[in-house]
Amino acid sequence: MPCAEVTSAESLEGVAPPRRSVLIVACTFPPTGGSGVQRPAKFAKYLARLGWDVRVWCGRELPGFPVDATLLDDLPTGVRVEGLPVRAGRGARRSGLLCGWPDERLEWAVRSYPRLLTALRREPVDAIFSTFSPPSNHLLGWALAARLCVPWVADFRDLWTDDCAYVGGSALRRYLDRRLERFFIRRADAVTSVSDAQARLLAERDPGRPEKFVTITNGVDVEDFAGATGALTNRPSRAEEREDRPAQFVLAHVGRLERQRFGPELVEGFARYVKMDAERGRSLRLRIVGPANATVIEALRAAGVEVEHTGPVGHDEAVRQMRAADALLLPAARGRNAESLIPGKMFEYLASGRPIWFVGSASCEAWRRIEAIDGGERTEPTPEAVAARLASLVARWRGGALPEGCRREALSAYTRESTARRLAEVLERVIERRRGSEGVRSKEQLHDRGLSTVAECFLTGAAR
Repeated sequence: MPCAEVTSAESLEGVAPPRRSVLIVACTFPPTGGSGVQRPAKFAKYLARLGWDVRVWCGRELPGFPVDATLLDDLPTGVRVEGLPVRAGRGARRSGLLCGWPDERLEWAVRSYPRLLTALRREPVDAIFSTFSPPSNHLLGWALAARLCVPWVADFRDLWTDDCAYVGGSALRRYLDRRLERFFIRRADAVTSVSDAQARLLAERDPGRPEKFVTITNGVDVEDFAGATGALTNRPSRAEEREDRPAQFVLAHVGRLERQRFGPELVEGFARYVKMDAERGRSLRLRIVGPANATVIEALRAAGVEVEHTGPVGHDEAVRQMRAADALLLPAARGRNAESLIPGKMFEYLASGRPIWFVGSASCEAWRRIEAIDGGERTEPTPEAVAARLASLVARWRGGALPEGCRREALSAYTRESTARRLAEVLERVIERRRGSEGVRSKEQLHDRGLSTVAECFLTGAAR
């Protein structure tokens, strides 16, 4: 199945004046922090620079999520960010709405619907873009698009029922999730995902329509890594680094660290290296930047590994920590379809100028992209291989022979400018296709219009 790929890195100068408008539905969006907000936030930033009128509807004050207000400063002035607070403990199951709904944001979507419907009737948009997860984003995007007869692009920055972390609970729950997932995919005018492998999996829900499934990877905003000249820069030389830098090899993992990625094989590999390195002293420091599974940290420390855990940090600090490390650890996820995953942080890892140590299979899509641009090296996830690679990295660090990371020009295909251009192309296509079929409604569109009327009655009534 042909899946479109991002290849352009054209300058944003000289773009056409505003011609199109889009509503982005993303419950998790700045000032909420975390890795999940980067994709919709960067789309909003660069679509606006491309001349689009961008409006964002999000959740406010999300319980349990970090706050990073600096992320809002990155958005152009013309981007309008609005939303409603998310009420703690008032999700679908507790509120009694749509019994068994798969996520805890249904009430937010229910309260959002009448407000957005009124606003969009007063000030229409050309297209709606919603991103999974949670599924409530897609419910809100579909209901509005069907009611207002505007095209809708459903983005899957993660897989749903095919994801390696998906559990679903009972057989009935899994069946309902599968049906709902298929409904959204078939109703969307286009479906975007982060890798070719994931696009193929999603396309199985709507056979015979491969053209609507488009790969738009995550990427890196070069402005987050630019020096004073505005150009993408490498990490400072050792002579320019702080004199109080510890005399240790600093291996950093930046972003959420889960047991699914850092399994017992990695812990045992680190433990074996520590035993081998005892005679040289403590030459390794593992720096974990961001939320991390407490069991993993405890196991590493019990094995004698020197672990520095910062906890959650803002995006600027996360970038600084990447560039301050000697190498960056990227363990692959495990489980069904795990090889299709490309972690969002991988692109920022590549831009940091530091070598990536990927732990996982050679068939992983993430590794294939790292390898293609000389961004790092790979190790099989076995204790023996992990210990040996650590010894090699530390030895090269002592000798000043560590590589500087990927070729800078290779990142042009993965800039946030490029990915926003690709999304703009997708949005333009679905808008033109919908306009070309004005007055000719398919049975599916008529069915959706009827469903949306029912949805409007339910959502508007439930919001009161």
